Amino acid sequence: MFRLCVLGVLTAGILLLGLRRAEAARVVLAPLDPHSVAFDTARSVSSHMAKAISSSGVDVWGESDVARAFRLDLREHLRMCAGDVFCLTELGTVLEAQRLIFGRLTSRPVSEREGNISYELRLSALDVRRAKIVETLVWRIEVARDQEDSETRVEDMAAAAARRLACPPDLRVAFFVEPSDAVVRVYGERFKLPPDGRDVPYWSGQYEMSFERRGYVPQALRLSFRRSGIVRRVEVLLEADPLFTEGRPDKPVELFSETSRRSGSGVSSLDVARASSAGSSATETGGSERLFRNPYPWAVAAAGVGMLTAGLVLRANAQADYNALAEDVRFLPGVTPSAEAARGVRSDALSSARTGTVLALVGVASVVGGLMWLAGDGGWFGTSHREGSEGPPDVSLRPRGQRPRPGSEWGGILSW
Repeated sequence: MFRLCVLGVLTAGILLLGLRRAEAARVVLAPLDPHSVAFDTARSVSSHMAKAISSSGVDVWGESDVARAFRLDLREHLRMCAGDVFCLTELGTVLEAQRLIFGRLTSRPVSEREGNISYELRLSALDVRRAKIVETLVWRIEVARDQEDSETRVEDMAAAAARRLACPPDLRVAFFVEPSDAVVRVYGERFKLPPDGRDVPYWSGQYEMSFERRGYVPQALRLSFRRSGIVRRVEVLLEADPLFTEGRPDKPVELFSETSRRSGSGVSSLDVARASSAGSSATETGGSERLFRNPYPWAVAAAGVGMLTAGLVLRANAQADYNALAEDVRFLPGVTPSAEAARGVRSDALSSARTGTVLALVGVASVVGGLMWLAGDGGWFGTSHREGSEGPPDVSLRPRGQRPRPGSEWGGILSW
């Protein structure tokens, strides 16, 4: 009886082992579709991806393996599927694959002056049995055109991405970042840190990570993770940015009231010199005194009044001439004007009336413009100027690059 039990256990173990081997994950890695990338570069990157997957003990098939075993052009079939999930699922079923990985490699210039190039790797993993895209990665890296290891960095990025999509995690990493709410990105993709700081499963490979938070100096690190039974610890301490300012202060700040820019005054030396000279030699003036300081709006308003008066007078005279002609009841030879003379008088009257109307309208516009100019100089729209200073007199101690609030500077309405 004991022998039968042992034999049954061994048989069950063999069957389970056979099932596990039958269910061994065959991963089909499709060649990358190059976009603005040399074909040889895309092929080299695909080769490194296959090596990275096979080094983790996963059965990976590439383009040449599929062509040799199934007599299929994998690249052509992927192009025919055009990203359709059902078509890709049928292709994966024919290839007896558990997972199909496909994607593209794109490059674009970042700066013509600096010569930097941005590479974008977009990979998707299709679970053939579930007929579903289970994960998609979009990783980016920026390299210099003349950098010696630029191609190596792209290959490392692709290899790490391939391991993540095709292989199980083979190590554990614990991140300790200060401040704790800093944003961590892996090849441009955001990586969420666990809130309690515990270690997380991860994949071996070369990674380029960035750590950043508002108000701190960002850091970029290149980390190498190898398969290991111990937990890898990554500690990053971000330094506070001494030039960072937390927005515009709600109340006025006296010059030199802060001894360090770390607290955030944000005022430049030019602003300090201008504000100091304005504060030492100028006095605040009221709105009534500022009305008579600029003669130009008064001249505009006076010219407008003159044009309005001239236009009204011209129109009144034209109307009087027309009325005098219209008073004649009947035509008397030698007494009343002839028909030709009457038409001439009426035409002149109409022309003078139109001229007077246009002149009066221009005069009204000039008067309104002059009054609004005076209103702007008088501070009637909530502005405040200092005598003897140029531009906005009260220096607002705001961070560099922050624009003034709308309405804080008056530039005038009319330009003469």
